[in-house]
Amino acid sequence: MKKRIGELDFIKGIAIILVVLGHIVSQVWSQDPAVYEKSPLFLFCYSFHMPLFVFISGYVCSVTIKDDLHWLAKRLKRIGIPYFLVLILWYIILKREPVSSFFSPMAYWYLPFVMIADTVFFFDRKTPKGCVFAAIFVISALICNFEPFHIDLAHHLVRFLPFYFMGTVSPALMRKYSQKLIYVYSVLTLIFIITVPFYRQGLNAQLNSLPWLTNADTVNTPTKICILFINKFIVPIAGIGAVMLLTKLMYSAKCTIIVRNAVEFIGKQTLFIYLLHDLFFVHSFNRNIINCVISLFTATLIPILLSVLYTRINTVLSQKRK
Repeated sequence: MKKRIGELDFIKGIAIILVVLGHIVSQVWSQDPAVYEKSPLFLFCYSFHMPLFVFISGYVCSVTIKDDLHWLAKRLKRIGIPYFLVLILWYIILKREPVSSFFSPMAYWYLPFVMIADTVFFFDRKTPKGCVFAAIFVISALICNFEPFHIDLAHHLVRFLPFYFMGTVSPALMRKYSQKLIYVYSVLTLIFIITVPFYRQGLNAQLNSLPWLTNADTVNTPTKICILFINKFIVPIAGIGAVMLLTKLMYSAKCTIIVRNAVEFIGKQTLFIYLLHDLFFVHSFNRNIINCVISLFTATLIPILLSVLYTRINTVLSQKRK
């Protein structure tokens, strides 16, 4: 078994904390998009948290992948079984959404996305680099344009597959240019600091937030494409760079070991936190700020405890089978 890489768990920990915070703002602070989409914390999280998650998934897959189908089957099983169990909980037991809405919106879309992306990467390594990624990207884009229904996963593949691909090629680039990375991360962090205050959810909201545009409806197509590209790619890439810089700084200072260990531990329980966190949001108190603070703890600690319990039980059962 390969030794876990602390920095990767640390980044995963940051990513899942951002996911939880974003959902707390949109589900506990207020469920009205007109309110929570104006929240600075919500906009900060949503500007890059899922691209970060997808990027680090591609990175982890790149450093752990093996060339046999057994590895792929084990990987898909490890993600797929918890995912389908939670879908049963979501659609059938709790009835939070009707089964007819399975494709849109797709609950916990990130996990089927990762299963597809891991499979794409597995077969892409056996062809000229990027060919399978490009084929899946084009097919997903065609589905988005010509589908009769809104299939959520196809849109997510178009939106996030480039970030996953970036993650898969990053380990080799980092080994080659390791001495220059601190400068790259610093520049990206500066770009993120400059651009993230202007980030908004959706193209129309982004256009309307720019003071130099007198009327968003009159903006020409090239300008819209440029703004959309900055919104969907430049800001997230800069945010990823900022997290990479933070990680480098944290692991270069001994005084940060307690924080590092805590975030690493959270990062190791990412799957359970992602699947279960919104089941433990608190709405019991009259003040939203109290509900939000308590929800941050319940939505992370309870899934962590369940994850540890699941691991212990699985270990005991494995030992008995031997």
